Amino acid sequence: LFSKHFYFVFMKTCSFLSSGHVFPLKRSGQHSPLTGVTFTCKLRQRSRRASKRHTMVFVEGSTKSRSFVVDDPSIGKVDLSSPFLIRQTQILIASYEKIFDKPICKELASRQGMSMEEQSWALFHAPICLLSHDRCEIEGRFTNLFNYYNRTALQALELSFQQITGLPSSRSTTADAQAQAARNAILTDALAFGHKTYPYVVRVTSTGQFVRLEDGSLFNLFDDEGIYRGQAARFESFRRLDAQGVAI
Repeated sequence: LFSKHFYFVFMKTCSFLSSGHVFPLKRSGQHSPLTGVTFTCKLRQRSRRASKRHTMVFVEGSTKSRSFVVDDPSIGKVDLSSPFLIRQTQILIASYEKIFDKPICKELASRQGMSMEEQSWALFHAPICLLSHDRCEIEGRFTNLFNYYNRTALQALELSFQQITGLPSSRSTTADAQAQAARNAILTDALAFGHKTYPYVVRVTSTGQFVRLEDGSLFNLFDDEGIYRGQAARFESFRRLDAQGVAI
């Protein structure tokens, strides 16, 4: 009796599977909002003993087109899927985590399942001020040029992404000798010891106003081959100041 029952269940199962039925884990055209993948499939018809059966055949997982371009009049147009910004994002994330042993921002506390483009988008829109510069040679002299600002940093300094690209980082403060000396001292300490933390710095916006960047950390950047790639500054928040230096 057991053998007959087993044979009956076995034959029914084979018939069910051969008919093309599948468990509803993914449907054709179903889109995953995290990965951006739309699953597509087609039905292939075949005849067997004059009966029509259908078999589900997986065609491909097509990446649904998603724009990673930010186009905002106040901060300019930024393609966060560009090779440079993808690479710079990874350098910033890895360098900060290696030095401070914690995520660079809460939005990237867990990157599992996130594409490189999604990580670039998350870091750019994080509610922290993040900026970086790299050492470049211009007419035989080395100088630090900005190569990254995230959205919050651009808003704090009232700049567009196009304005900061290639801008000497010394322009972030006044030309006053004392202000430049204080800035250079922080950069030198970070270069020597790997990082430098400080309660705040005061910087000048593009409109000539003062802004206080608070709870700051300056750290050195290295790529995955251990090559020095400049420095980055991260601030938890910012406050605008009036002419007397009082927070507005």
